[in-house]
Amino acid sequence: MKICLPLSNQLIGFPGYGVVIENKTIDAAMNAAYPSLKAFVCIPPLAISENRHESSTIQGAK
Repeated sequence: MKICLPLSNQLIGFPGYGVVIENKTIDAAMNAAYPSLKAFVCIPPLAISENRHESSTIQGAK
């Protein structure tokens, strides 16, 4: 909270990407906080389909 609020007229950098944005919104301010949070996200696949080569219309004839 101390990093993000109050919103101020500062620039927020994205280390390693060469991008700098104005601090006008809470999502921009959060980018300044992320490095100190040591938080990670793991997103699983949204859909998994069966992989049947014998009936695939994409694999083509072999």
